[in-house]
Amino acid sequence: MFARHLFTFCVILIANVAFAQESTPVVTHAPVSGLEPGIGFEHRKVIEEFTNLAQQGKLAEVDQACDEVIAAFQKLMTDPKATYLSFANKAEFEYYQKANPKLGKVEWLDYAYGEALHYKTFVAAERKQYADALEYSRVEIEYRPLATNALTEQGFILNRLGRLQEGLESYEQAVKLAEQFASNQSQHGVALRGVGATLIDLGRLDEAKAAYEQSLKVEPNNKLALSELEYIRKLKEKENSQPPKD
Repeated sequence: MFARHLFTFCVILIANVAFAQESTPVVTHAPVSGLEPGIGFEHRKVIEEFTNLAQQGKLAEVDQACDEVIAAFQKLMTDPKATYLSFANKAEFEYYQKANPKLGKVEWLDYAYGEALHYKTFVAAERKQYADALEYSRVEIEYRPLATNALTEQGFILNRLGRLQEGLESYEQAVKLAEQFASNQSQHGVALRGVGATLIDLGRLDEAKAAYEQSLKVEPNNKLALSELEYIRKLKEKENSQPPKD
């Protein structure tokens, strides 16, 4: 369910399944590289309030504040011929424009809009309303197509719904975006660990091990990755001790 610079933030929530998975929106502060103002920049201060409320477990207040910020941004979308999308900076905005020329006119909404959508997804997932969370996640990704934490959150939700292959694909896409854009670097380790966690549940232990080892190159000594590698070792040890099937 949830990495920002200036007034933006990221929460890492750890959920215990057959393994540990990370949900991404609020709680630990992680800087986003190269954050620049877009339309609606003035709403970033409210995102800081989301973080404080989420840390206190006040999900209803976070949800209401999200709705207010989202409504405020929607009032800024005044050109019916334009496509409004949320990006971290001008470079990513221009990259997306060039990569998608058929979109026509694209207007750059501030990162704060994407974060409001992200918290909306996070609240639903935290309440275990996974069907609703998935729908919010799809809206979020539609408006912030280059954001890694939108995809890691979707991966978490899909896995909770038992849709593991889709969850894996979401995490893998998140890894690619983290490697491509500086604003996503703080989510690189989360995305790789999500890949590893999903692969464990799919029974693909060698690939899971490789994903966790790669995550340690990004975040050396990460306790969750080290713990999961030990878990994989024990699973493989147990697997190897089983008598061969006829």
